[in-house]
Amino acid sequence: MRRFVLLGFFWLVASLALKAQQSCEDKLIQAQEWLDQGRLKGIPALLHDCISKYSRQQKVQAYRILTMAYLYNDDPIGAERSFLDLLGVDPEYQILESDPIELEHLSAQYISTPIIGWQVMAGTNMSLIQVIHVNGIDNTDNSQQSYSPGFGFVANGSVDVHFSKNFSLMAGLELTSHKFGYSNLLFEDVNISGALSSIDYDKQDKTENHFAVGIPVSLKYAFNISANSGWSGYIYGGYKLSYATLNQANLTLQPGEVGGTLPPPVTGPRLNIDLLRTNFRHSALLGVGLMKRFGYKYGFIDIRYQAGLKNVLERKNQFNFATGNDESLNSSERFILNEYTFNYGMVDDDFRQSALYINVGMVFPMYRPRKANTVTIQSFFQELFTKKGKEVGDE
Repeated sequence: MRRFVLLGFFWLVASLALKAQQSCEDKLIQAQEWLDQGRLKGIPALLHDCISKYSRQQKVQAYRILTMAYLYNDDPIGAERSFLDLLGVDPEYQILESDPIELEHLSAQYISTPIIGWQVMAGTNMSLIQVIHVNGIDNTDNSQQSYSPGFGFVANGSVDVHFSKNFSLMAGLELTSHKFGYSNLLFEDVNISGALSSIDYDKQDKTENHFAVGIPVSLKYAFNISANSGWSGYIYGGYKLSYATLNQANLTLQPGEVGGTLPPPVTGPRLNIDLLRTNFRHSALLGVGLMKRFGYKYGFIDIRYQAGLKNVLERKNQFNFATGNDESLNSSERFILNEYTFNYGMVDDDFRQSALYINVGMVFPMYRPRKANTVTIQSFFQELFTKKGKEVGDE
């Protein structure tokens, strides 16, 4: 008997809940009908008790109806309040072609794009070398050297601070690795008479890599490609300061034939050549990207060219060789320099190092729907640390 009583009780509760839900859905339909019929004053009371029970899509529909009801009833304050509530539910709300011109004008007064957006991305880069001046131990006017691009990784975390619907300032922290190759032919077509009949050439090969931590800062312009499909694009330009370290080189020197015999190649362990590279690197940035909205987040692909602005060769150390009795603090690095130059015949060019980046990532926006020209950077940070529902400056 008790079982039947409990089942009846649960059935009654479920029926009442279903009836209430159906009633709220009916009220939403009825509110739309009243709006179409011009019965405006009863709409707010009709929907008041149901809005908190609606799904996200139903809330958007309800606030849209309320906004238009207030507009038609010449209540701009109520219309603005309802439209802000709508943007709070759907910050990316887009005006429909069927919406009246009054709603379109009201929407134009508001900015629903996020004030800031947290961004993470990862990808790869390709290092590109621009020679400023050729240096070497042979005739540099006939240099046979060449540089080849290498690939490294990129990891970046940044923040976008939006000033308007289109412009934002982007700053972040970036960890990268870089790699490139170098090859050269030394003493090509040099004939020596005497005990050594001829030397064809010595072949140098080097692979160089380093790690860097950088702070990129850019001004970005974003634009819609297709609002209905969620596609947008952006372009940006800026500056990056990097600190480079762990500059390392793998080297091989293959001497040319001597008396018809090819000597064994000169090889050895990887050398740390930090002494020959500047630590602080300066770069100009130019990039483009394509974004796709997924709910209230964005996925994107980003392509950036990073142009090195200054010589990365530390010229003062180029010939700062160590002597046998050298006891200076950096003597170990300088003995490595001896090996770099005397064992492998390496005398580095003056050069800039640039890179092409390809990254993919996600943007996590922080929405704060607001009226145009009412939010400044100062007011944003005041609101950011103010509890919801509390005005700035209230105790």
